[in-house]
Amino acid sequence: MNGQFLLWVALLTLFLLFLDLKNIPEVNKRTKGMYFGLLILTGAVYFCIVAGVKLPMPTVFFIKNVSPWVFSLVHT
Repeated sequence: MNGQFLLWVALLTLFLLFLDLKNIPEVNKRTKGMYFGLLILTGAVYFCIVAGVKLPMPTVFFIKNVSPWVFSLVHT
């Protein structure tokens, strides 16, 4: 991925977090947990991409395993 794109995504994420901070005290505890859990997960994925770690994605599995099988069924 392009470094400039990653920088803009990080800045956009931080900006949206900043906008949400004023509304967080008003929501219940479960919603706060879900919000921060998704935020931590997003940060971890972002860090892995910046560090160069390749994460297993469902589309890669589909392209390498399922797609050839479907292609062979259609063309037989």
